[in-house]
Amino acid sequence: MQTECITAPKGTNYLSDLCDRLVFSDRFNDKDFNKCILDKGRTGCGGTHVAINNDYPTLIAMPYKNLVYNKTGQFKHLLGVTGDTRDEEITRYIHEHGDRLKIATTYNSVERVTRLLQQNGVNPYTGMDLLVDELHVLTNSYNFRLAAIRKLVAQSLQFDRVTYMTATPVDREFLLDELAGLPVVKVEWEEPEITGITSIHATDLINSTVGLIEIEPRDNNLHLFVNSVEFISSVIKKASLQPEEVRIVCSTESRGKNQAKLGERYEIEDTTTPVKRINFYTSTAFEGCDIYDKRGKTFIITDIHRGHTLLDMSTTFIQVAGRVRDSVYKSEVTHLYNTNQYRTNVSLEEFRAATGRQAGKSKSFVEAINQMQEEHRKTVIASLKKTGFDGKYITWNDETNTLEYDPNLLKMDTRNFKLTNHDYTSLESVREEYRKRGLILKNQYEAHVSEVEKEKRMPAKPRESFRDLFNEYADLKRSGSMILSFEDDRATIIERQKPLVKPAFYKIGECRVKELNYNVTNIKRELTKLSLTSEGNKIVELLYQKGYTDTGTVKTATEIKNDLNEIYGFLEIDRKSVATDLSNWFEIESVTRKIDGKSTSCYKTIRRKIIYSE
Repeated sequence: MQTECITAPKGTNYLSDLCDRLVFSDRFNDKDFNKCILDKGRTGCGGTHVAINNDYPTLIAMPYKNLVYNKTGQFKHLLGVTGDTRDEEITRYIHEHGDRLKIATTYNSVERVTRLLQQNGVNPYTGMDLLVDELHVLTNSYNFRLAAIRKLVAQSLQFDRVTYMTATPVDREFLLDELAGLPVVKVEWEEPEITGITSIHATDLINSTVGLIEIEPRDNNLHLFVNSVEFISSVIKKASLQPEEVRIVCSTESRGKNQAKLGERYEIEDTTTPVKRINFYTSTAFEGCDIYDKRGKTFIITDIHRGHTLLDMSTTFIQVAGRVRDSVYKSEVTHLYNTNQYRTNVSLEEFRAATGRQAGKSKSFVEAINQMQEEHRKTVIASLKKTGFDGKYITWNDETNTLEYDPNLLKMDTRNFKLTNHDYTSLESVREEYRKRGLILKNQYEAHVSEVEKEKRMPAKPRESFRDLFNEYADLKRSGSMILSFEDDRATIIERQKPLVKPAFYKIGECRVKELNYNVTNIKRELTKLSLTSEGNKIVELLYQKGYTDTGTVKTATEIKNDLNEIYGFLEIDRKSVATDLSNWFEIESVTRKIDGKSTSCYKTIRRKIIYSE
């Protein structure tokens, strides 16, 4: 990977002091730099400012709506395009600003914008610069925005001039394959930004957050970054916060669901509205948004038990630390977190090795299927879809009716394992991540919340049982009073409160649920048995229900044999089990453990296998 450096002299704070265009082929006299990665070295240095305010027609691709709104709120000559923008607005802007087009669009809308540009006489691929902002998001969001990101990457590489920009590049091993060969421009600042961390380890994150809100001086504003609307709602209720003192910035894609979680009194806002004393942000505002608050203090909350709240220390964590631009506390961040006391027994190296073996099998499987005659291939792929094919690194192309091996999915699998089973597993691992990322640990505390404080903050209320909620749900459905599903109707509330109720009602039926005595474990087993998934996937699902995990479960041979015999009997599979049957569905390793003082032969799961066929 070719790398060129730009040194920012002492006293320089912004990229506009170093360049007037984010295309570097002329600067380095190398046309390869028409397509490059820009590591700008720090947040808040005005990368998008250069692209928005220079004289070159520019298309800027941004990951989130809120980021588009944030920039268009600052620059009136910039057109913002999201899924809500009408084609007519885009067309009118093209005709009115044809000589100096400046368009900021979400990742998802790039294809539509380029199509409209072409329809109105503009060739964006040759006539415009493309800036893909927040490059690290392509990695961090790849798993759950797969189609959109793959389409964006493929289309972006068609541009004659494209720059992929980030202040926080991902570790090289996790960079998307399509971009791995691009040259890199790295900005080195002679005055690096130093972020001091106050690290608070807590067993009760919600009550600890409430405690932080209560002790913070009233003349300071709190900016709390946590990627969970449920968590935000719980804190608001326990702290008895009123709507006038709370600003909540979260995704509007699921506005109805998020509003239902928060309650109608609490408005969903965006980063352009005035700050309040308590400001909550989900991931929609983690990157690129400029927040201005001279008395604003930054708090980052990560919960090991809610995987979507964990922030990669190399990218998103540092991004969040730089969101509040002008605060007197800009160089300070409080990190409130918990750790996983049940640390996996599988090392990162073991996981990488097992994943590499699985990748080889995936490639061979793809090649074998794609070599079939088209008619047979279509039948096989349709069957795989129907039975819940679990090919983690394999996708299908509906246009060509072929399977595709995606090496980026393998990278994401390894990265997610590192995040959940390494970075946040202990105080030591968190401190090591701080050190590696240049974050200075200034203070470290243990947060303890007494039972008296918990009780005072949240009076006990009776817990509704599955039986009661199921019967109430069944009554509502039988009565026909809820033909339409609204976010605030009682049936929908029950579905959110107890997600198992809906499939139990529709797939098992009232009579069978009663026969199972409303037992949640038995209902889950019954749903698994009735599903259309393959035999192997049913077995794995039932093993999960028995507490097995993809990585780190250690069981004796006798325990495994007994568990599998019970599952075989339940699924009416006519065979006796042996412990090594487990290797049909998991990569396993033979280990020895002390049990009751005796050395005992056991097996340890390393990772789940991909089940191609029975």
